[in-house]
Amino acid sequence: GGRYSELRRVMARVHLETYDNLRAVLEKHFEIGYIWRPIVETGKLEQRGYLQNLLHPTFSDASCEVATNVWEALHSGGAKKIETALQESVVAKVLPGVHVRGPLFRSIVDRLVSLRLLNVMKDSIKECEFMKSYSPCVDNSPPQEWYVPLQITPTSGSPSIVYFCEPDMTNNDAQRRLLDAIDETLLRLSPQGGYYDLPDVRDLTCERLWIPESSFDEGVNQLLSLRKSPLTMGLTYEKISGRRKPLVRSGESSQIYNLIRRA
Repeated sequence: GGRYSELRRVMARVHLETYDNLRAVLEKHFEIGYIWRPIVETGKLEQRGYLQNLLHPTFSDASCEVATNVWEALHSGGAKKIETALQESVVAKVLPGVHVRGPLFRSIVDRLVSLRLLNVMKDSIKECEFMKSYSPCVDNSPPQEWYVPLQITPTSGSPSIVYFCEPDMTNNDAQRRLLDAIDETLLRLSPQGGYYDLPDVRDLTCERLWIPESSFDEGVNQLLSLRKSPLTMGLTYEKISGRRKPLVRSGESSQIYNLIRRA
């Protein structure tokens, strides 16, 4: 709920100072911007060039060779095994020399998301879907006033500074900038019955403002608390999943929403 911000920063700093692999994953995002983990759709596996397109954001000209090797080894094993192999290939490529593979990488990413150090969004290129991760934090030249410097002194390695993204969503200016970004995002999406898919709006708005997913939720909750809220919410149960998180609104009783529209 936006509380305990000092404790949150302490937890982020302690994790980065203590866990070399976790710090390496964050630093790689600073270096290259995005990590694209492929999502395999069973119905597209037989399409020519499909696996190559899934690997192209990471491997570029080498994507055909890597895709061929994965297909020849695992084409009879099903979509899930192929997806796992593709994601492991991506992680091995972007983190050479770091012993982080498969489940451990996913666990580290989930922890970094919970610490507000990473975002993970759905994205697509050439009709291929990806889980695209990036950091709303920066390691130099913070672009907004809402960044807080964290001095990191790891148990191994050199000291560094991470600028932690911590917008105050009780601030009127931050609320206005969030609402403006939501308006711009809605222009890129198609509504159903007047409502937009909230996880899609969250993904695109956070990337536009370069803020953590949790800050988006805090800001929307603040906007909903205004006397005349500029937003209305809805719910459809079939779209809830672990990766497509609904908005939680706490009050006398907690409510969840995964649809959003402008009032």
